[in-house]
Amino acid sequence: MKGGCDCGAVTLDIPGVPDRVNACPCGFCAKAGALWGYFPRDSVTVTGRTQVYRRASRRLEIHRCEECGILTHWLEPTARWPETGVNMRC
Repeated sequence: MKGGCDCGAVTLDIPGVPDRVNACPCGFCAKAGALWGYFPRDSVTVTGRTQVYRRASRRLEIHRCEECGILTHWLEPTARWPETGVNMRC
């Protein structure tokens, strides 16, 4: 499956429909309206330039398009978590 931000500058290739999705109740995700699908870290390909916001005591990197600002995905930079969250609304 393919997805991307509003302006098309960032694209995401994912292996298919996720096993689960999560409307995270934290204040940040609720305000952003993200709906996260989870995939093995190396199965997600992101193309394009993103800006990073570090969240959750600086453990999570939340990425957004540099052009339109749409949240695209998150990851934990040390690979402690084997999954990447992809905003399924992209």
